[in-house]
Amino acid sequence: MRWAGLLLSLGVWACGGDKGAGPEEVTLQGRIAFESDRGGSVGIYHMGAAGGPVELLIDGPSYDGEPVWSPDGRRLAFTVVRDQAQFIYWWDREIGDLIVRLTSRQVREGLASWGPDGEQVVFTSDHEGQLDLFVASLGQEAVRRLTLHRAEDAFPSWSPDGRRVAFHSTRDGNFELYSMSIEGGEAVRLTNGPGEDSRPSWSPDGLRLAFASNRSGDYEIYTMAADGGDVVQVTDSPGFDGEPTWSPDGRHLAFVSDRDGNFEIYVIAANGSDTVRLTEHPASDGHPSWGPR
Repeated sequence: MRWAGLLLSLGVWACGGDKGAGPEEVTLQGRIAFESDRGGSVGIYHMGAAGGPVELLIDGPSYDGEPVWSPDGRRLAFTVVRDQAQFIYWWDREIGDLIVRLTSRQVREGLASWGPDGEQVVFTSDHEGQLDLFVASLGQEAVRRLTLHRAEDAFPSWSPDGRRVAFHSTRDGNFELYSMSIEGGEAVRLTNGPGEDSRPSWSPDGLRLAFASNRSGDYEIYTMAADGGDVVQVTDSPGFDGEPTWSPDGRHLAFVSDRDGNFEIYVIAANGSDTVRLTEHPASDGHPSWGPR
């Protein structure tokens, strides 16, 4: 499975590039940030949600990826890899060129998700040699541990009401989805099957989770109720469909697919209709995040 750039020990997911597409009748709002290696190294690009011109947003000498818009679209959190070190940074579009590191801890950090206030981030770190979830506030050095388990806890998604975090974990022997209070405590298992379920993403109204799973043989996009019920398959194509992110109005999903031979960004209605390819580039594009502006 394509795991995001998170942990070098697990392998960095490199995604990247585009020509800009999308039929004129698609009038989706907002902007989609994504990572791409179209410039040689992996950088962060953005485009309108209906496709169109792709612009470079953040670039570095090796890997700047895993972009995540804050709920109001003001800030962007992302992962930076330099010389085997991996950290989370954030950028504020209203301040301009200022890019700030989230913490100063000398551990690998990645796969961030914003809290609803845009002032806190939940993320994955290999502190103490295992993958667990942590919470940090912008401008504060203190970091709060959310999970402590010998298995892999990763790909967190913070619920819109600020009360819960969904994530994937191997704590029961397989990649499954779990949910827990943002204050900590017991994790509730949401999926239970022979396939791998990963990369949960809360809908804006907090009622459903989108996720990727290979339960049907190859990786497809699914949605389910926040309690794990009412599972609906959204995509059905050969190859890999993954990394779902909701539109701000909750009516569409952006995702990554190699259905046309290369990793590109696509948009699909949440009911599985009207798939539109947004990027077309010989490089790889991935890890989309859909912001409101």
